[in-house]
Amino acid sequence: MENSVSNPRILIVDDNAIMRKTLRKILVQIELHVQEAVSAQEALSLLETASFDCILTDWSMPEMSGLELLKVI
Repeated sequence: MENSVSNPRILIVDDNAIMRKTLRKILVQIELHVQEAVSAQEALSLLETASFDCILTDWSMPEMSGLELLKVI
């Protein structure tokens, strides 16, 4: 069966720059489109103008946790 989603769009939300860059490097190698957000607020702003097939978020971030972010989304 052929995959109907070509080059899925992934949003990485993490306040840790090293983690974001590491995840990006891995995901880009398998030809995924990746965007990054350093906070839940930045992720919510991105979601106002773009859609993503998957969101990878840190659990513990300042101001809004990853779980709170997912509840809002």
